[in-house]
This record gives sequence, C-alpha cells and structure tokens, in this order.
Amino acid sequence: MLPFHGSIAFGDWFEAWVAMLDVGCNTITRGARRRSKSCAVRPQKSNEEMVSQPALTHLRASRATFPRETAMNARSKPTRPKPVLSKSARASRATVDRARSLTQLEGDDWGAAPYDSYLVTRCHDARNVAIGALTIEQLRMLIGQRIGLRYVVPIAIEAVERAPFAQGDFYPGDLLTVLALVPNDVWSEMLECRERLCAVIRDADTAVERIEDEDERVALRRILSQCTAALAAR
Repeated sequence: MLPFHGSIAFGDWFEAWVAMLDVGCNTITRGARRRSKSCAVRPQKSNEEMVSQPALTHLRASRATFPRETAMNARSKPTRPKPVLSKSARASRATVDRARSLTQLEGDDWGAAPYDSYLVTRCHDARNVAIGALTIEQLRMLIGQRIGLRYVVPIAIEAVERAPFAQGDFYPGDLLTVLALVPNDVWSEMLECRERLCAVIRDADTAVERIEDEDERVALRRILSQCTAALAAR
C-alpha cells in the first residue's frame, strides 16, 4: 500500500492508489487466461489426418478393392488343404471292371479250398465269379467274411438301394445287416458308400411304416434298429 505523505493532497494519493489496483488486476487476469489456454484439451487428429497424403491415398484404394469384411472372413476361415487319398481309397473311387473277378482284380489266386468246408468252398468259388454277376448271397457271404470289401461293398450298396431288404440264404435284410457291420477302417476310405447306406436305412424306416402285417413290420424295424446302432458304433 502506498504511504501517505502530508505534502501530497489526499485526492492525488487516492487516484494513484486506484491506478495501481487496476494494473494488478489486469496482470492477474492475463495470467489466468494464459493458464486456461495451456490447460485446454486440444482435439485429437483422426487417423487419416495423421497419415501422409500418399499413404492415405493407398489406404483408400486398398479398402475399395479388398473390403474389411472380406479380410476378416479370410482370416477366420483359412483354406484347408484337400486330404490325400490312400491307395485303396483311390481304387474304390476308380472305375472297376465288373466283368473281372476278385481273383483277377486283386491278382491273388486262392485256388481250391484247402479243406472240406461249405463256407470256405463257397468263398473260394465266389472269388472266381465276375463281381458284377455276384448274387445277393455271395455278396452277403463275402462281406461277412471280410473278403474283397473295397470291390464288393459298392456293388452291395447298389443292391440295397434297389431293394433295402434284399435277402440271401437267411432272412430279409441279411445283406443290409452285414453291410452295417463293415469295419470302420473300410468306411473311412469309402465315406460316400457309408452315406448312401445311411440314406437307405432312413428311407427303409419310412417305408416299413406302410407295411400292413404287424409281425413283418416289427421284424423289419428291429433289423433297421440294429443296423443303425451298428453304424453309430463305428
């Protein structure tokens, strides 16, 4: 505060004091404004504003030709290589000459039966019959004994597609039953045949419901249930 001297008029002293207060207030106000400007939040630049113009042009062109959704789908769904088929799988898919026998196709002549057995003798005989001429019973017997499966299974599938309950020497549907018992390692190389067999069983289950005879309907339904269970276990 300014000292008061008796030689200075009170009015002059008062005016000088007021002027000094004005200067101080203006200084404080300017300092506050500078601090408020320095503390203000500056708007952030967008990603495109931070990228140089040539890079931005390239980025926009890339988005136009390869959308983001396509890129995400390409990452989430990688292309899987096709499985390599085994030799037996390629053989099952190849066109087989049905005028040839198992002995000719496999290049293995078993000769005559080594001992007197009805089943063994008939299996040896069936190996010398053209696979396209095999009967339902011969197909059932060869499949049941696991003989020449990759050649006879596709033919048996065609037989049950024509008549689901095709019968050999035992009961209606005995060929379908032995097909359902084919080992899993064979089905793994003949997936198409397995799917066709499953379709035959599904269609036959629907057809069985239209059979009027109750005993026959129950017996055939039991066969289909056994086939379904056998396939499910493989």
